Amino acid sequence: MATALALVLIPLVLQVAPASAAGSANLRLVFTASSSTRVGMQIYGNLSLMSSTSTPSGTATFKLYAPTDPTCTSPIFVSTVPVSATWANSARFTTTQAGTYRWEASYSGDATYGAAGPTSCAEQASAVIVDKADTRLSTTASPSPTTAAKASAALTGGFNPTGTLTFLLTGPDDTFCSGATVFSSTATVNGNGTYNSGTFVPTRSGKYTWRTSYNGDANNLGEGTTPCLTEAAAQTVNAPPVVVDGGSTDKASLTVFRPATGVWYVREADDDTTGQVTWGRDGDIPVAADYNGDGRIDIAVYRPSSGQWLVKGIYNLVFGTGDDIPVPGDYNGDGKADIAVWRPSTGQWFVRGMVTTTWGMSGDVPVPGDYDADGTTDIAVFRPNGRMWLAKDIFEVRWGWPGDIPVPGDYNGDGRTDIGVWRPSTGAWYVPGIMLAAILGADGDIPQPGDYDGDGRVDTAVYRPSTGVWSLRQTTAGLANVNLGIVGDVATSTVGVIWSQVTGLLRG
Repeated sequence: MATALALVLIPLVLQVAPASAAGSANLRLVFTASSSTRVGMQIYGNLSLMSSTSTPSGTATFKLYAPTDPTCTSPIFVSTVPVSATWANSARFTTTQAGTYRWEASYSGDATYGAAGPTSCAEQASAVIVDKADTRLSTTASPSPTTAAKASAALTGGFNPTGTLTFLLTGPDDTFCSGATVFSSTATVNGNGTYNSGTFVPTRSGKYTWRTSYNGDANNLGEGTTPCLTEAAAQTVNAPPVVVDGGSTDKASLTVFRPATGVWYVREADDDTTGQVTWGRDGDIPVAADYNGDGRIDIAVYRPSSGQWLVKGIYNLVFGTGDDIPVPGDYNGDGKADIAVWRPSTGQWFVRGMVTTTWGMSGDVPVPGDYDADGTTDIAVFRPNGRMWLAKDIFEVRWGWPGDIPVPGDYNGDGRTDIGVWRPSTGAWYVPGIMLAAILGADGDIPQPGDYDGDGRVDTAVYRPSTGVWSLRQTTAGLANVNLGIVGDVATSTVGVIWSQVTGLLRG
């Protein structure tokens, strides 16, 4: 705990001021600065006038210089006060920064004594050391039991603190926090107050403990990592159930893939339960789809480094090269998603077990879908520079505006994939002939259209990578915001178009 700091005057140096023409008697000035304190507290100076004859009158002028002005060139505070008998105190000054402040003091003179001073700001007696504020930090975990770990930290005692709070999570059941940190997040400090950690969904149940630290700034002391054995900072977390697939094909699930750990998190929009499964690694592209025709979405990744398709429980095969773009879909109408890639350099579509087709060119974006409602996935591209939609053997249509992102889907439930664009600059969705609730999303979001309420119509949706928040506008359930994901996660799709990849291609 910090010790209370009082303003104590400690005379250290005596300065003799010579008499001037205004008076003939000698006068000695003794300046004393208030003692050290902390930023935000007040400081002042005291001037004693030691005379050999009569009591002096007149005024004393005090000048104060900031820590950034050690040679005392430009005062930040001036106080002129009448001399009271043989002494004078300056007005008090509230400090605004840590460091060493310096005083000068002078005497005006009177009929008996000449003007004297100023005292030297280079003397030790002129200096006041103002220390950084002594911050305090306490950590509180969110209530237990829970399925996701989260905490808050209260920063107090600071003087307009800035900087960064760091949250560290250990567990499960690591009583002394001796094991590795399983999750960390930061919060930007802007004053005393309470700050929240990021959210961590664990793979193992047990007791987890949060610790926090503050790095400090020019006016505030940092605070080291808070103790491990703090009951308020501990919480019991029940890991969500492990899932074996990505849900039913009849209803889209909110799904994110975490490249750093290879973990998938799957949740339906109207269900608070989040399932998870580990499949894949950093650098993989999620390509979930129904590869065996059982009506369930299979967890799958495409590995560009080797051209591998790894479909959980079904496939592990090579099909494609490093620059190919995965475009799974039911190209032959057998009710199963086919492994397929599009090669931007040549415009070739390679569908496993089918004849190679050339459609599109470098700079195009693949947008496969069932545009003619015949039950098969059609080969199609979106050409950004001309805002053209080109579906092989079906249509060539201009729709969109520079900067738009293609978002094809069956928005009216007629079994036909509709062309559509999302405009990041305004958040507007445009589908020809269909009125949508117009605005959803902002620049930086990833569009994630899908049938989240299971009514047969694609709903507008976006995923915000910076916060892990999904915003859905469902045709039957209305607007919903759902937290699922952290920075670095990849929101996945189960409709053939890899939205994060399309958005990445268009944004460069």
